[in-house]
Amino acid sequence: MRRLTLGTLALTAAGVLLPRTVQAQTVEELRARVVQFEQQWNEANELARRVDAALLPKLHVDTMAIGPIVLVAIGDDLTLIRDAADGALQRLSDHLGSDIDLLQGVEIYALAREHTVGLGLTSGMEQSRSFILFEETKAADLAGSLVHTALEALDLTQDRGFRDWLTVRTLTLLSAVDFVRAYESLATSPFEASSKCLLGELGGCRLALGLTETSEPLLTWYSEADRRTLVENSGRPLERFFPNMATMYDRCVEGDDESCSTFMKDQSIQPPLPPNVRVTLVQHALVVGGDGAYGRLYRARGTMEERLTAAARVPGDSLIASWRAVLVDSAGHPTAVSWPLGLAAVFWAMAFSAMALRSTRWR
Repeated sequence: MRRLTLGTLALTAAGVLLPRTVQAQTVEELRARVVQFEQQWNEANELARRVDAALLPKLHVDTMAIGPIVLVAIGDDLTLIRDAADGALQRLSDHLGSDIDLLQGVEIYALAREHTVGLGLTSGMEQSRSFILFEETKAADLAGSLVHTALEALDLTQDRGFRDWLTVRTLTLLSAVDFVRAYESLATSPFEASSKCLLGELGGCRLALGLTETSEPLLTWYSEADRRTLVENSGRPLERFFPNMATMYDRCVEGDDESCSTFMKDQSIQPPLPPNVRVTLVQHALVVGGDGAYGRLYRARGTMEERLTAAARVPGDSLIASWRAVLVDSAGHPTAVSWPLGLAAVFWAMAFSAMALRSTRWR
């Protein structure tokens, strides 16, 4: 409508559309004026395009390499991105060692405009993710986000079973604080398997971590009291809208275990210990396994425990016992355990702590 109005005004100004009091022109003259107007209109649009281009900042495009990763950077000033790329390569090399080649073919896009930097994976990945960093962003911050994006791309190559078990977005670099929080989750968990794990029972740890393969996780990982706790924590459904579910809820909290199971049958059942605890087990397995652990983890198939022991190159009992010892020690709260298990845990903790000191993943 705006274009039509401007065109009408211009045609009138050019004498193409004249008031009725003016003698009409021939068809040929009108056509000539229309052609003339179209030419002037195109010239004006081209001039406007040139003005807009002159006012916008010039964008640069650069393709950089972060080891095997291709980083495509677009922006008016790419200095920050170049500095961050160098820092990201160092961190990834320290963290992955020779397994950095697992990132072959990964492409990351970076867009720098004014005071923001956006990072994202290519649309060809299963899920394209992005990070936005603002005015105070430094090269070290951006390097950390580049590492996170790269590890996320690596995790997206894993099969669904592993990712459904882990349920966290990516295996980020964990700190001592993460292990303390994991211990707190273990110590405050209301479920029976978690309590057994805290006391040093490895079978309880397997159940609490969801390492015990089963087609009935609700019945395998959780006790009867646990199932009642799960239902109570979910809250009573509104009887007006869900009368059957409300009835099952009431029967469950009164002690009918079958009602508890029926109430939970359509729920997604996760292991008793939350993802922030499970991820520390994976990180511990990678630390214990040393160089090549990532590759072994991502190439392994089988149960979750088989994959983790393949990465760590130690038996399952040893891996779980040493993980628990590190978790408990991180919070400075030793627990009472049987003396054989305690002796084994101390031995493995000392052995794997020595390995950890040699590994750059703790740095």
